[in-house]
Amino acid sequence: MPVFMYKARTGSGQNVEGELEAPSESMAAATLREKGLFPLSIRQKATSFQAAGINRESVASRIFPPVPLSRRLQFWRQLHALIHSGVSSSESLRDLSESTPGHLGRVLKECATRTASGEPISDVMVEYPATFPAAEIALIRAGEHAGTLSESVQALADLTEREARIRREFIGQLVYPMMIFVAILVVPLIPVLVLGSGADALRIIQQRYVPGFVLASGTWLCLRVLTVFSPRARYVWDAFKITAPGIGKIVRKMAAGKAVSVLAASYRSGVGLATGVEMAAEASGNAVMASQMKSALPGIRRGEGLTASLSQAHALPARALQLLATGEKTGSVDEMMRKADEYFRDETQSALKIVSVTLGVVLLVVAGLIVGRMAIDVYSGAASHYTVE
Repeated sequence: MPVFMYKARTGSGQNVEGELEAPSESMAAATLREKGLFPLSIRQKATSFQAAGINRESVASRIFPPVPLSRRLQFWRQLHALIHSGVSSSESLRDLSESTPGHLGRVLKECATRTASGEPISDVMVEYPATFPAAEIALIRAGEHAGTLSESVQALADLTEREARIRREFIGQLVYPMMIFVAILVVPLIPVLVLGSGADALRIIQQRYVPGFVLASGTWLCLRVLTVFSPRARYVWDAFKITAPGIGKIVRKMAAGKAVSVLAASYRSGVGLATGVEMAAEASGNAVMASQMKSALPGIRRGEGLTASLSQAHALPARALQLLATGEKTGSVDEMMRKADEYFRDETQSALKIVSVTLGVVLLVVAGLIVGRMAIDVYSGAASHYTVE
C-alpha cells in the first residue's frame, strides 16, 4: 500500500507532520480528517527510483523523442478501453506491450512487470521523461492517488487528441507559407538554369544555401542538447519563449492550458491543493511558469486561498485567476479550470492561425521583392546592351 507524507493542522492551530498508509491520497485525507486534523498537503512518498532521479532513456532518445504524438494517442485510447472494461492495469500494459513495437513496447513491458509487483505506473513512467511528458505523468499520478485511473487515462487521451488536432491544423495552415518559402529559394535559380547550366545552379546551392542550412541545424541541435541536459539553460530558454514579442503570449497560454487542465483533474480526483498545484506546475512544460507556481506552495500549505497564492506568485494569466476565484467561491474549481482550459485552447488556435497568415503575407512580400529585383536586373542589362558608348 502506498505511503503518504502529510502536513496538517490540529484544532488548536498547531502544525504537525507525519506519514500514513492509504490506498489513495483522497483516502489519506479522509483518515486525517477522522483524526481531527486539517490536511494542508499530502504527497506520496517517493520510491528509491524517484529519489535517485533515474533516467533510463538513452541520450539520443532525450534529444529526439522516440514516440510520436500519434502513437501516444493510440496507446492512451487502447489503455483506457482495457482498464474501463475491467482489465487490471498490469495486464493491460502487458497486452499492449506485446502488440506495440519498438521503444514504446519495451517501456510498456517494464511498466507491466513493475506494476504487477505493486509499483505505481507513474513511478515507472517518470524514468522515461522523453516518452511520457510531465503533463501525462501528473495526470496518471493524480488518478492513482484518487483511485480514478480510468478517468485520468481517458482525460489523457482527450488531451493528446486535442494537441494532435492543433498540430495538424497549424501544419495545414503553414502549407501556403512554406510553398512561398520554397519559391523564394527556387526562383533565383531559374535564370541560372535557363542561361547557364545545372553545374552553375549546384554551385550556387552549395555556396548560398548549404552553409545556412548547416548553421540553422547546428544551432537547433546545440540548443536542444543544452535545454535537455542543463536545467539552467532550459530555464533561460523558457524565459525567452514566454517573454518574446509575438510568440510569448502564445507560449504562455499553451503552458497555462496544460497547467489548468491538470489542476482541474487533480482537484476533481480529490488530490490535496498543494499536491495538485505542484503537479500542474510540472505539467505546464515551461520552467518559468513551473517555478512561479511552485513559489505559491508555501502560502497554500499555510491555508491561504488558492487564487490569492497563485496571484501573488504571478503564476497564471489573469483570465485563469478570475475563473479560479469564481470556482473557489462557488465550490466548482474543476469546472472553472476546465473552462479556462477551453479558453486558452481557443485563444491558442486563433493566435496560431494569425501567425500562419502573417507569415504567409511576409514571405509573399519577400518573394515579390526578389522577383522585382530580378526583373530590374534583367531590364538594366538589356538597356545597357543598347547604350551607345
